[in-house]
Amino acid sequence: MASVCPPKPSYVPLLPEGLIEAGLLSDAQLETVIYAGEAHHGQLAGAWTVDATFDQISAAPENADGMVRFRRGFMLGDGTGAGKGRQVAGVLLDNWLKGRRRALWVSKSDALIEDAQRDWSALGQERLLVTPLSRFRQGAPIRLEEGILFTTYATLRSDEREGKVSRVRQIVDWLGSDFDGVIVFDESHAMQNAAGGKGERGEQAASQQGKAGLRLQHALPDARILYVSATGATTVHNLAYAQRLGLWGGEDFPFANRAEFVQAIEAGGVAAMEVLARDLKALGLYAARSLSYEGVEYEIVEHRLTEASDLRSAASSRSWARRALGASPAPSLPASLNPLIPPPSPQRQGSTTHAALCAAVDCACAVSGSKALTAMRTRGASGLFPRSRCRLSGSPRCRFGPSPEEMAMPAMCWMPFAQERLSISVPCRSSTSPAFWPFG
Repeated sequence: MASVCPPKPSYVPLLPEGLIEAGLLSDAQLETVIYAGEAHHGQLAGAWTVDATFDQISAAPENADGMVRFRRGFMLGDGTGAGKGRQVAGVLLDNWLKGRRRALWVSKSDALIEDAQRDWSALGQERLLVTPLSRFRQGAPIRLEEGILFTTYATLRSDEREGKVSRVRQIVDWLGSDFDGVIVFDESHAMQNAAGGKGERGEQAASQQGKAGLRLQHALPDARILYVSATGATTVHNLAYAQRLGLWGGEDFPFANRAEFVQAIEAGGVAAMEVLARDLKALGLYAARSLSYEGVEYEIVEHRLTEASDLRSAASSRSWARRALGASPAPSLPASLNPLIPPPSPQRQGSTTHAALCAAVDCACAVSGSKALTAMRTRGASGLFPRSRCRLSGSPRCRFGPSPEEMAMPAMCWMPFAQERLSISVPCRSSTSPAFWPFG
């Protein structure tokens, strides 16, 4: 990839004065803004018609009624730490200052709106201009004069129901059919399998998220599409969502349709995928950079265990080995050094409930053999066994302190560092019981 030079661009972005001098956008990030604008300046070859559901497109003569042409898209595939969010904000700001005051930002999680607002405000803009779609109920008009609408793929796939239009239709109505602003598909690999295909177990149906993304692209042919993902596709089938790159049905690549494209790339294997990425970069449609590790130094630091740590580790190993063989645990460390015995507290002293015992353990409990698993997260020796999983065959009411008869029940515990499952039978004891039944 580094040996391939993208074409010389002619696009000139419109950005606030001093933005580059202040270091708010690096040269590499500015390069993305320029090449995205260059790609968005052109259109894909061919004319198309789109059906009323936005699901199907068909080739059409140049002068056909209702015919549309699709604007070319751009894919940003920079690695972690390169500042993809800042680059997206730069593309949005360039279009914003050119009068395109409505935009759509689609991502994987609602929580990522904070990152989007941070990147937008870092360029000197009002963070609240990035508005969540969840603020507007499905079916209700979006009353937003201008701004960047933020939504997730999960929300985007909401279909029409109870007389309320789908989320895709709601967004299209707000943007307008002649919309020529920016649509950002952040983490665009979430739309993988947009057209279905063959899997290990036969044919796979198209994903709802992928279909929703394609509908949005079909409904707004003049939109400036920006795909953003460090892992754009794991297989060639998963590139079906990236229609605006013109990988098939156009003049840039020799594939009449998606099926021919998939067949040819699959036949070529990994080498063909690498050639595809190289060609996209040579066309100015793809950027994939990563942070340089030049000058980075590292050294291996050995942390020596203390004598107390050795004793804890040896005691824990012996205890688990004896339990696996069905033997009773042997006496071990004093309580002050034993991480499996919690320090006494006024709330736990004298308690005879199973909950008090489980409070000494960081484990999730569920009813064995039942379809409904009752999670019971408890506190305690989280430093030693933070991810243990205990399944108790018995009443899930053990959390609330059942009778002593109900406290004796078989248990099966699995530890993340163990290679086998340990099947043991442990009676529930109180936290004041002598010695060492903390995982009962």
